[in-house]
Amino acid sequence: MKWLIFMYLVGLSYVFPMKGLKLEYIPGTVYTYTYETVATLSEPGDIARDRSPVGPKVSAVVRLTVVWEEGESQLLKLQLSDVKLSSAETRDRAHSAFSHVPTSLAASHPTYFHWDAGLVAQLYTAGEDSIVVENLKKGVVSLLQLQTETGQRQEVDVSGTCVVSYQVEDDLTVHKSKSDCIRHDYPGEFSHVKTLLGVSVSSSYDSRYDINTDHVLQGASSADTHVFAPNLRKSIASQVTSRQTLTLKKTAAGGDKVQGSSIEGAVSAIGGLQTEALKLRLQTKKQQNQSDVIETLPALKPDIVRLASVSSSKAVLRLLKFFRSGEATKEKVLEILRNEERQGKKPEKDFINILPYLVEVAAAVQTDASTDALMEFLKFDDDNAVALTEIYLLATAFTSHPSEKLLLGLWALSRREVTSTKLRESILLTVGAVLNSFMQDAARRESEAFKSVRASLQQSLEGCATDEDCYLSHLRALGNAGFPESVATFLKLHTAEANLSNTVVVESLKALRKLDRRHICTEEMKKATWDIYNQYYRGYDDVIRTLAADVLLECDPPSSLLRRFILTNYSTAEVNSYIGEKMKDLARRNEDMRAMLTALYTEKEIGNWYVRAKQGKSTFYLNSLAKTADVSADYALNILFSKSGLFKTSNIDVNIEQDENSMNVLRVGIFAKGLEAIVGDAEGEEADEVATAGMQLTVMDTVTSPKVFFEGKAQLMSAVWSGAGSTPTSALTANILMQDHWQYVPLPAGWVLEVGLNGMLAADLSGSVQISLWYQTSNSLVQSSGALVIASSTAFQIPDLDIGLEIMAEGEAAIDFISDVNFGAKPLKLCMQMTQPNFTFKQVIRRYEKPSTTSHKGFHSAFSRTRTISGKSFLLHQKISELCSEMELQKA
Repeated sequence: MKWLIFMYLVGLSYVFPMKGLKLEYIPGTVYTYTYETVATLSEPGDIARDRSPVGPKVSAVVRLTVVWEEGESQLLKLQLSDVKLSSAETRDRAHSAFSHVPTSLAASHPTYFHWDAGLVAQLYTAGEDSIVVENLKKGVVSLLQLQTETGQRQEVDVSGTCVVSYQVEDDLTVHKSKSDCIRHDYPGEFSHVKTLLGVSVSSSYDSRYDINTDHVLQGASSADTHVFAPNLRKSIASQVTSRQTLTLKKTAAGGDKVQGSSIEGAVSAIGGLQTEALKLRLQTKKQQNQSDVIETLPALKPDIVRLASVSSSKAVLRLLKFFRSGEATKEKVLEILRNEERQGKKPEKDFINILPYLVEVAAAVQTDASTDALMEFLKFDDDNAVALTEIYLLATAFTSHPSEKLLLGLWALSRREVTSTKLRESILLTVGAVLNSFMQDAARRESEAFKSVRASLQQSLEGCATDEDCYLSHLRALGNAGFPESVATFLKLHTAEANLSNTVVVESLKALRKLDRRHICTEEMKKATWDIYNQYYRGYDDVIRTLAADVLLECDPPSSLLRRFILTNYSTAEVNSYIGEKMKDLARRNEDMRAMLTALYTEKEIGNWYVRAKQGKSTFYLNSLAKTADVSADYALNILFSKSGLFKTSNIDVNIEQDENSMNVLRVGIFAKGLEAIVGDAEGEEADEVATAGMQLTVMDTVTSPKVFFEGKAQLMSAVWSGAGSTPTSALTANILMQDHWQYVPLPAGWVLEVGLNGMLAADLSGSVQISLWYQTSNSLVQSSGALVIASSTAFQIPDLDIGLEIMAEGEAAIDFISDVNFGAKPLKLCMQMTQPNFTFKQVIRRYEKPSTTSHKGFHSAFSRTRTISGKSFLLHQKISELCSEMELQKA
């Protein structure tokens, strides 16, 4: 996308060739200007709320001299003097950070720039002042880019490469605005590959130029505003506004003149000049000492282990700062991990082991030092260390900007002889997730590392032969990767000759979940899924047939296909029920689907009691979970029952959407088979199935390995008699760095802003079940708890001063999914509920100006706002409400 915009900008230079009027600066004359720039940082709307912003102000004297010219081409000398630094706001000495640092900035060396018809063609430096002064001079040079004819052109200045529009009001006033700026790249910048979890920067630039009757710039003023906001919650925004004012005070004879037949000759005649990019330089700031975090680690431990809590997220974010600092070398990270491991083996009284959390954080920071340390520390060949290694792999699967080194290291790990089958699968799933992160970035898609691992994963699947576990692991990994090639894999697996187990077929369909419709809605795919649904080559489980139907229904099915779905008379009542409910739900959201179904139900063949009164409890339902000004969230529930009315599969999905972007935040998939034999209601193939139940989680679009609750009647009865299931058991406990962003934003006036964002999600998904064989009932609770802390920071890069704004937003919430079943009744009775308790969301905003080299407090201001969200019970499907009513009547 950047290249497309760049080519567009280049094209503008040819579409609108500018021959602007020459500003007649006369060689041998010194033009003296007063200059002032003010930058203020605040929340959007702070000024209106009478909240004092923070930021620097600089005043200076600017002297311009033309030292060489030829036609419209000139070489100008720019000198700054009397450079004074102060606060943008007037503060008393007790609260002024500027009264404790040097405020006079030395500007000893001039800057030269080649001015060609008002365009800065090249910048030259005659010596090196401080970075602050050098950047300020570049800001003045950028302001001096000007043309005096209405139109557009491409310009490069400290903001980047921009489309610049000029509007001439009269012979003496010019208005200038910039748009579509492609900012300069700086080392160390990163953002989340998923747009929803990234940060948006919106900018506006406007300038005004007044030209006097001598054709000299009398005055120039500019104002630019930049708003930084996380896409997920744009109310957590910061805003910076900077202004520049340049006013002509006097002209006087004098100044240097050089001889030269060209600009190169003039530059050579001056001597000692070096070319310089019109790009702001970054300060090499002394890093804050983070070692105190490790020293206070024992005090942090109780907060860290508090599951799904704000205190846990905050404590982990503090650890994150240390692991990202220069102090966290490979050796230091290893020392911390080994020390915690050593203490855990022989724990003292009240010792709290946080080794799993340290591994999570070390994986989340994505530095080479931490990656190397973890690869050396973790024991991938030790079956007793699988749990800790799984934690590392899960944290790595959620990384926002993984490196090539990490990708190649994981793939090499997947080729090693790992004895644990579960661990081998987790490694592959993580490889798939990391590949998907690479695929989101057009530039990284072209890397040799990505291409190599991508091809190797595909080849590895083809080598699975008859190994079912191998097939399942690789198909899930391909699903995490989201490769379009998964379609070809699916089609190859589903030939008439293929003899795949139902489990493999299910995973091959699920592997398509991330693909765009243009990849899955091809004629070949429609034919293959229609063949599966109709069981042309073999019989398929109802779960497989509904998955195939889902693909067809998402591909804008024509009226003829809907007719065939409705009139299908060889499906089970449960499959018919599920598909009927899915079509109804799609019709609620799609006008074309609604019109087609309405027309079909007016036909005698379809709109009759025999067709429309098909029985079944299976259902699909989608509804709104929450809606804000930025995003909308919905939840979907689908349940499929067996022929005898027992549970087969259930999926609860939570999705968020914003404009054209969407993401599956959470999917809780519960599966079961063979339960009919236990209650004495098995028929046909069901009588041969081993009683099995389990759960599979998808978090942040990343699928995890399935967890089996029991396999076989013996394991089930053991769990029932021991009461093991009645105690809440965590299926997933994780601290996920959900948002991760760092960038430098150059301001036209010459300041550089550091913009950072970290969003830490502490999640705990747990479940419990109580089964009574005496009463033939069961009660289960699946609780999804989470705490999110979003820490945003925006700060100026100024030596000896810390000036910035921090926003911290935090909240804890939970969703409970409760189900009651009476399996002694015929037919089976059940009730399901989904509820959300009350929760609060809090934002704390802090603004500060303080010296970084002394203990003086400077200026500090903080305030907070809190919002309480009332608890509620979510509407499920009407069928479920009816089932709950039946159960209540039975109790009565």
